Amino acid sequence: GRLYVINKKNPKYKQRQGQNRQFCKNLRITMARIVGVDLPKNKRGEIGLTYIFGVGHNTARKILSEAGVDYDTKVKDWNDEQIAAIRNTISGMGIKLEGELRSQVQMNIKRLMDIGCYRGIRHRIGLPLRGQKTKTNARTRKGKKKTVANKKKATKQELSNYGKKDRDFQEKGRKSRATRASSYPFFFQQHYCHSYKR
Repeated sequence: GRLYVINKKNPKYKQRQGQNRQFCKNLRITMARIVGVDLPKNKRGEIGLTYIFGVGHNTARKILSEAGVDYDTKVKDWNDEQIAAIRNTISGMGIKLEGELRSQVQMNIKRLMDIGCYRGIRHRIGLPLRGQKTKTNARTRKGKKKTVANKKKATKQELSNYGKKDRDFQEKGRKSRATRASSYPFFFQQHYCHSYKR
């Protein structure tokens, strides 16, 4: 039920190399391991239990009250009997935690994607599901910004060339209309050109 950890990050560890064994005994820290999760030793019980995936504040309080452990007792002060009681309470409640809960969440997402509903499509393309705007923000779902190169601005020479091309196109259109009108019989020419002069 308990895991013993030797803290080697302590600066005193290197200074007392001659008395390593004694020093390691003093440094032993007990950590409660529940449902495969090492709970933080310096947190209060109700906060420490929330480090388990699937346990929130309300569930943590319910577990501790059923196990008969005080909410304010720190995790490092729990004894073996209390840890065993907490474990039994969690197993007795029949709630899904950690790996089992994660797999259930993933299966739900996969189901949405398979049936092709709106939420499933949003999951597939990696965008937010619940109506948030995506023009700005939404960086959690989109990821880091990808920089896009700016389009090259047209120079004055290019702009003048575009104008010239446009003028040539219009002139060509006028000429083609005039030649088309001249090829029609006189009566049609008269009405096509809106002119009654012979």
